[in-house]
Amino acid sequence: MPVQPGVELRPSQLALADGTQELGPVEVAAASDSKLHQDQIHPIHRLPNEILSSIFCLAQRADYAHHVRDLLNLSSVCHHWREIALGCPRLWTRFRPLQRSLFDLFLERSKEAPLDIEFENHGHRSEATFQEYLTLVYPHVHRWRTFQLRHSVNAEILSSILLGPFPLLEILTLDCKLRRWDWAVSAPAGPSHAPQLGVLRLRDTYIPFTHPIYSNLTDLSLTRIQFSEMQGLFHVLEASPLLKRLHLESLAFFSPIPFESIHPPPPLVQLPQLQFLHIIHMATPQALRATLSCLVAPPSTRMVFAAVPYLEDDLSAFLPLGDHIQTSLPTLSSAFALRVGTSTSGCNVRGYTSRHEVSFELQLLLHAATARQVLPRIFSGLGTLLPTPSLQFFFLHDANSYISAIVPALADFLARHPDIMHLAFEECHDSITSILLNTSICPRLHSLRIEKCPLSPENLLEIVGLRMRPENSGLEPRGELDRLEIRGCPQFEPILTSLRGRVTVKYDED
Repeated sequence: MPVQPGVELRPSQLALADGTQELGPVEVAAASDSKLHQDQIHPIHRLPNEILSSIFCLAQRADYAHHVRDLLNLSSVCHHWREIALGCPRLWTRFRPLQRSLFDLFLERSKEAPLDIEFENHGHRSEATFQEYLTLVYPHVHRWRTFQLRHSVNAEILSSILLGPFPLLEILTLDCKLRRWDWAVSAPAGPSHAPQLGVLRLRDTYIPFTHPIYSNLTDLSLTRIQFSEMQGLFHVLEASPLLKRLHLESLAFFSPIPFESIHPPPPLVQLPQLQFLHIIHMATPQALRATLSCLVAPPSTRMVFAAVPYLEDDLSAFLPLGDHIQTSLPTLSSAFALRVGTSTSGCNVRGYTSRHEVSFELQLLLHAATARQVLPRIFSGLGTLLPTPSLQFFFLHDANSYISAIVPALADFLARHPDIMHLAFEECHDSITSILLNTSICPRLHSLRIEKCPLSPENLLEIVGLRMRPENSGLEPRGELDRLEIRGCPQFEPILTSLRGRVTVKYDED
């Protein structure tokens, strides 16, 4: 039977492709079953339900409005997906303020799964919203897995929220912007019962450091907290022996830090499981030094420090004594490779392991007006205050911030590390790279990389001639220069043939 254009046919009127016969009820049912079968064999429908639900959980967005909309859409795609979404309670466990009907819907679908509770300060109506939200979520406090509160509250309100108990709480984040006089009048009490708590992040507020909550922590972050004295911070660290991650940022101390704090009395704070240590932007450089002087951490700890030096500062203003570094903070003394970057805005010192993994980083932020006074003192302390006896690779990126006083400080540093076998200079002044004309510096130099440096061809030829192993010398190989890498230095093109007659050369004009 011919099909007229624009006419919709009932299933019973459909013909086979060749038009020889019409389909009866049995054939229509068979066709429907065939379509269902085709849907079921689609690749995504062949995934086990457990894998598909895991994919749903991984597809969550940071923006909460999009997160809610995505979940509602996800559960409306088809019957199969809806069954999976409704059968996966953890999909529906993230809560921020939302309409009561949606809150009830999410709560019902989350069943008895642990909940992730979040609240952030948004506009002048936040206080009323917060109270309404708290009224909804607090009856389920026994199910809280994480609680993130970024909202200005006083100590009394915070204490009432933290009464708990919190049998499932694993992560607690508080950014309550408590005023200092709030702390003095009524310090907020910590959770009365939180046996699973492992991560605590405090900003502009705190939980009393005598609270037993610290004893089981593996991750602690303290930001913008003011202590009466350094001992307050040390008590926190002593109470947290299981820490694997420690982040300290913008901490201040009412009492001045005496210079004697670089020699703290024993016992030191032992953190045998520490994996990451971040200390940045303390109120004074001395606060960083005093904190490091009291710590004992394993060699595998990765460390990041950031500070702003004063005009008269050198590395001794930030780092503890070399003996303490070698015995108690071996990460800082075991670098296989060292990368130093300087500019008129700062100095960055980064250490690497023999597996090319970053082991530590020291970021010093400088003002352009003071860089010429501070940078030479920073360099002079590299060889004395930051002992690295295993150093074999040194990389310097000077970023065109040439300061003549750096040259003797750098020469002294290199002279203190005679086992360096690999050197790299990027954007360094001719007088810096010309240090290598003195063959008593880095006598075991094996490879040299020069990138975008204004070194003269004559000086490079002389450096290579002085450092290459003489032919038929009969001397045992001691790692003399046999490899040269040049990038972005077109002035060396005329001497490439001469260089390649002496050492292996890799040249890149870009």
